[in-house]
Amino acid sequence: MIKTFLKKFKLFCFLDSYKLFQPILSHKIFPKQKYLHYALFFSLCLLFVSCSSVNVQKDLNNQKLSLSNSHTPIAQITTYNYGYKFLSLVPLCGGDPANTGTFTLFRDTVTVENMTDVLIDQSKELGADTILNLTTRTKNMPTFVSLFTCSFVEVQVSGNAVKSN
Repeated sequence: MIKTFLKKFKLFCFLDSYKLFQPILSHKIFPKQKYLHYALFFSLCLLFVSCSSVNVQKDLNNQKLSLSNSHTPIAQITTYNYGYKFLSLVPLCGGDPANTGTFTLFRDTVTVENMTDVLIDQSKELGADTILNLTTRTKNMPTFVSLFTCSFVEVQVSGNAVKSN
């Protein structure tokens, strides 16, 4: 059953086989507690899906980012952060805004405030003094794992970094 599940959904396409998880999935550790293995398996999957990232687009194809000529465009910056919460309240894992590309456990880091701070810091590193067209998007989607409800939470903050003339 597990082999079919893994082949059907290709959860481990980056591995040559599922041999790494075979002792867990074949119930050799706790033979009478197979649901513990499923919970452990899904918990491991949750850890690998939380992340934060920053995308900087400096090539703007000579487009103006404001209507006035008093700003020099520098870059368009987009920040992302996503993770999981238990019952939409307790943070399980989320991307670390301080170190993009890594995750944190049991800290509420998937917030608009955190990612806005990351966007401001990134724009200052590029030499900008103003951010125009700041947009935010949040998504909270329930995900059912066994009897418990986890929520997938995502935050995106985007803005145009400019320098005043």
